[in-house]
Amino acid sequence: MTLPRVAPAVALAVLAWAIAVLLVNWFAPQAIAWLPAAGSTVTAMALTLVGVVPLIRIDPRVRHRELGFTWAQLRAGAFAFAALWAANQLGGIIDAALSGRVASTPYDLAGFILVGYGEELVFRVALIGAALDVLSKRCSPRAALAYAVAFSTLVFVASHVPHDVVLGSASVLRYASLAAMGVCFAVAYVASGTVMVPAALHVIANAGMVIVAGPHEDVQGIAFIVVVVGIVVVARRRRGVAPS
Repeated sequence: MTLPRVAPAVALAVLAWAIAVLLVNWFAPQAIAWLPAAGSTVTAMALTLVGVVPLIRIDPRVRHRELGFTWAQLRAGAFAFAALWAANQLGGIIDAALSGRVASTPYDLAGFILVGYGEELVFRVALIGAALDVLSKRCSPRAALAYAVAFSTLVFVASHVPHDVVLGSASVLRYASLAAMGVCFAVAYVASGTVMVPAALHVIANAGMVIVAGPHEDVQGIAFIVVVVGIVVVARRRRGVAPS
């Protein structure tokens, strides 16, 4: 299975819709407060998907399987999520044993699932697909893929700037971390050929379950990286060939 190509105009429309909804959520959350029980994150990402899914399907090359809507891809996403969750819990147990306390991180799982899936559709499926559509005619497949990953990661990082402006959390370390995450998600997408695997990674990362706020917080970070590498290796072996 090759990665889907997406018309640049379609990808631009997808990105514009997603960013518009996120800007409203960040700067004027009261405008989408009509589902207060669900929370602004769930509402915003639901609105994002309402626009993104039909827009990306305008390109006839993007079918339901490219959106992850097959049993095989759902199983792949579930496997990735379970493996990462298990690694996180193991890291938490080790951290608790070393630090003598257990750190808890509350999170809205429904919101993070929507965020993980929605952002992966935008930044990986749409943007990598559009970049490949343009670059595959101008350079080698390997170079086109590398540039596409770099492009999607750059836009992924840039899209978080308004959020950081609101919260005052902009820093070099944050953007370096976002860039690393973007590359990680892109590699998982390319290696597995399904959006569901990076979506699962995205959910775990966004839910705050990767790092425990304790003296040994890097334990879970290491576990996370090891499992991600393992998932990528397994995904590549199952596919047999790299995507073109």
